Amino acid sequence: MARRQDLAGRSRARALKLAPAELTAFAGVGFLRRAGLGYDGVDCGDKAGLALAAMREGWKAVGFSGKARTTQKLVWIAKAQGARIVGGKTGC
Repeated sequence: MARRQDLAGRSRARALKLAPAELTAFAGVGFLRRAGLGYDGVDCGDKAGLALAAMREGWKAVGFSGKARTTQKLVWIAKAQGARIVGGKTGC
């Protein structure tokens, strides 16, 4: 993740810009990837299949807010693919 220096010289993380879950579900992760709309990642809501598709499509930041057990499984898959799950019920 990109880092910036604040006025005190401390490093801070830049906030991710995720495509909203409704747009992700409607347009699809492949379209959003190719459209070049400036999103850093996609929010998949509670849809695990959509989160898996996003990782297959190459998104490195995937929002997911489903059950904790499902989130943990997605975190394992994301780590193996060099991606990460943001949000959710595991404190990711």
